[in-house]
Amino acid sequence: MYQVSQTFRDIIDGSNRSIEWRGTITLTNGTVYTFDASNIVQGSGSLNSVCDVPGIGGAFATELRIQLFIGISTTLLKDAVIGLYTRVQGSAVKTWGEAEVYSWGDISLSKWGLIDKQIYIDIPMGQYLVSTAKREINSVKISAGDFMTKFDVPLASMDTVSRTPFAWLRLICSRCGVVLGMTSAQIGRLPNGNRTFTYADVESNVKTYRDLLAHLSLLVGSIAIMDRWGKLILVQYENNAVANITPDNRFTSDFEDYKSTYTGIYAQYKAGAIQEYYKNVNTIYDTGEIFDVGVNVFLQLSNKSNREVAVQAIIDSLKGKTLTPFDATMPFDPTFDLLDVVNLTGGHAPADSAAPITYIARAINGVMTLKCESPDRSTDPIREDKPIDGVSGNSNVNPGSVYASGDFWILIDSFPDTATQIESDVLTTEIKLDCTVDNTCIQIAWTGAYTIDEDATVTVKILLDDNILYQASDDQKAGNHVLNVTTGHTIEKKGSYKVKVMLREDAIV
Repeated sequence: MYQVSQTFRDIIDGSNRSIEWRGTITLTNGTVYTFDASNIVQGSGSLNSVCDVPGIGGAFATELRIQLFIGISTTLLKDAVIGLYTRVQGSAVKTWGEAEVYSWGDISLSKWGLIDKQIYIDIPMGQYLVSTAKREINSVKISAGDFMTKFDVPLASMDTVSRTPFAWLRLICSRCGVVLGMTSAQIGRLPNGNRTFTYADVESNVKTYRDLLAHLSLLVGSIAIMDRWGKLILVQYENNAVANITPDNRFTSDFEDYKSTYTGIYAQYKAGAIQEYYKNVNTIYDTGEIFDVGVNVFLQLSNKSNREVAVQAIIDSLKGKTLTPFDATMPFDPTFDLLDVVNLTGGHAPADSAAPITYIARAINGVMTLKCESPDRSTDPIREDKPIDGVSGNSNVNPGSVYASGDFWILIDSFPDTATQIESDVLTTEIKLDCTVDNTCIQIAWTGAYTIDEDATVTVKILLDDNILYQASDDQKAGNHVLNVTTGHTIEKKGSYKVKVMLREDAIV
C-alpha cells in the first residue's frame, strides 16, 4: 500500500476530495509530453491488475487503456513510455498555522502560488510501454503494459551455476534491461531467500524470462510485479490488514460464505517421477486447500532433504493465513496494491472477512473494483505422494538401454568408486537410448567426480550420436571436484541413439 500522511488519508476517504489523473509521455527519441484530466476522453481509461490465488508464483503485468486528446503521431507512440500518476489536492493555505495539519513531506512537495500555497501530493501509478496506438477523429486510443512486458523475450541458454534468488533476479533483470527494486537483504528475508538453486531444464513451458521469473517468485513464496516507478519487486501475502473498508467507503460488496486456508502443497519431482505432498508444519487438521505448483525448474533438487526443506518453506509461508473471497466496488483509492490485505466490515460482511486483493480494476475518473478471487477448491482426498503417470524416474542408469516415450527424463547419476583422472578427452558415461515416438523431449542430468593434479580449465561435453548437445568450461584448482550437468534436447525421430559424457583438462598457463 502506498503510504500517505494521515491528512491526505482523510482527504482520500472524505466526501469532498479532489483527485486528478495526470501523466507524461516519453517518446523513444527522448521527447516528453504531459497530459492532464482535460486530455483524457471521459470514460475511456482503465488500469487493471490481477494475480492468482493464493498470491504465490507468477509474474503479473498491469494493463493501461486510455484515450487522449493529443496530436502525437501514432507511429511515434510505439514503445513510448507513459508515466501515470494521480494528484490528490489538499486545501490552500495562507499561513504556517493553516499548514500545521500537513507533514513536512507534504509541504516540501508542493509549490507556492502568488498568494496561497496549494498543498498536494502526486501518487505514482506506474510506468507503461505503449503497445498499440490507434488514431480516432480527434484523439488516440492507447493500450500499454507495465515494464513486466520487457521480460517477454525468449529465454537464452541457461548455465548450471548455483545462485541465490537475489543473484537470479539480478541476472534476469540485467538480460532484460529492467531495474531491480529490492536489496539482497530484502530478498533474503523471503522463504528460501538465502538458499542457492540451479536451473533445471525440465519444463517446456519456460520459454521466456517472464516464465523463469514466475518460477523464481514461487520459490520465494511471492509474486513478481513492477512497482509504481517501473522497478521489479517481489510481493508476499502478509497477514495484517492495511485498511478497514466500511459500508460508507464502498458502493457494493459480495462475499463467499466460507473462509479458505492453504494447508498442503503438491510439487512434482520429475527425476523421481513423483508428485510429492507436504503440509504446513504443526498443522493439526490438514483439511484446507492444496496448492499445486506443478513442475518448478528450481525445485528439481536431487538431494531429497534439500528439496523437502525448500518446498516446506513455501507452504509454511501460508500457515495461519485465511481469506474470504469478496467482490467490492468503491470510490477510487490510489494507494491500494495487489496482495494488500483489506478487512471489509459492517453491513452484510461476515466476521473476520480479511483477504488479500488479487484483482484491482480502476476506471480512470471513475470507481474502483477490488476482488479476492475464489480459489480452486481442493477435491483430492489422498494428500500423499503420488507417481506421475507417463514419466520414468530411473535415478541410477547403468550402461545399457533406456526407453523414451513422450516427455521423458534420463537421469545419469554416475559417481565412480575412484575419482577419474583427467588427461585429455575422457569418456565417463555412455548409454543407449531407444526413442519409441517422434519428437521426444529428453532431459539429461549427470553427476560425476574427478581429480586434476594442476590448475586447469575443465570442459564437459554431452554428445548424442557424437554430436555435441551441450558444452561448458570452468577454471578449477588442483584437487578433487564434483560436477553437476543438466541439459535438455528434443529428438525429432524415433530410433536408437547413444548418449556420451566427455571430460577434458587443459592446463592453465
